Amino acid sequence: MTKRTARQRRAQRAAQTPQSARWVSIVAVAGLLAAGLVGIGIWQAGRPGDVAVPAAATEDEAGLPVGDGPVVVEVYLDFLCPACQQFDQASRPVLDEYLADDVVTLVYRPIAILDDRTSTRYSTRAAAAAGCAADSGILDEFVDELLAVAPQPGSVGLTDADISGVGAQAGAMDATFDQCVRDGDYRDWVGFATEAAADQGVHGTPTVLVDGARLESLSVPALVEAVDAAALRQLGN
Repeated sequence: MTKRTARQRRAQRAAQTPQSARWVSIVAVAGLLAAGLVGIGIWQAGRPGDVAVPAAATEDEAGLPVGDGPVVVEVYLDFLCPACQQFDQASRPVLDEYLADDVVTLVYRPIAILDDRTSTRYSTRAAAAAGCAADSGILDEFVDELLAVAPQPGSVGLTDADISGVGAQAGAMDATFDQCVRDGDYRDWVGFATEAAADQGVHGTPTVLVDGARLESLSVPALVEAVDAAALRQLGN
């Protein structure tokens, strides 16, 4: 699948859901998750030097970047989080434009705070697969495709074979991605990334930062306002 085709599918999915309904859902689900996540224990991992880290990871080794624009948009997400799916669907058209225009660097920070909501540690396995996708150069497409088929909390979650199939749909062209997913190459890294997020005060998803400032509203207008303001500041410098 090409990037153009992936974007067309994103637009089609977004068009099927009224924006007002999407944002009401995001706010409601995010509130429930935030309340439910207080007090959840974070899986402890070793130092980044003790675990395999995706080759394309950020300097702090806890994020996966897409693009190279001057404004940094960081998205903390758990692949089992319904509000993360809603945010991705609603913000995709805008973020795709910013990426195409080299306005932003989009940094995904996949974490696993909902592992106890499945019997298969789906959050960890899915986040680890995002590291595999980054290595294979299909991160942005993979995140979108995997969130689009996200299971509900309380379910078993997708199998590793299912996740690998999503990677193939997103553009993985060889066996490297499949092997990485099945071997769980980056599962320990997810533990480190989750702990790093907690150290930054992130205990719920989605959490979005623009040039280090957390968005209080997850609406598209709020995202656009923050990115445009940051871009103007960059020009002023």
